[in-house]
Amino acid sequence: MNRQKILQDAIEQDMTVEEAASLLYVSQEFVVKLLDNGKIPYGKLGNQRRISWAGVIAYKQQRTVKRREILKELAQFSQEEELHETRVYS
Repeated sequence: MNRQKILQDAIEQDMTVEEAASLLYVSQEFVVKLLDNGKIPYGKLGNQRRISWAGVIAYKQQRTVKRREILKELAQFSQEEELHETRVYS
């Protein structure tokens, strides 16, 4: 079996709430909230929620982008405040 086929099989598999929580480093309760709020798509198999691997990875990537944007804004704000303090106290 080639690598691309193995990767494709992994992407197509569903995961449990517990597995998604572990991958995202959050609680199972938080994952359930994400599912209920439509942040990550899921289906049901009986009474179990089944989450697509691709959906979890997409959410994780979006979260990373958002964090980087916030950190960039904070760094810019910090630099502006430092410049302001230099002008006021000089």
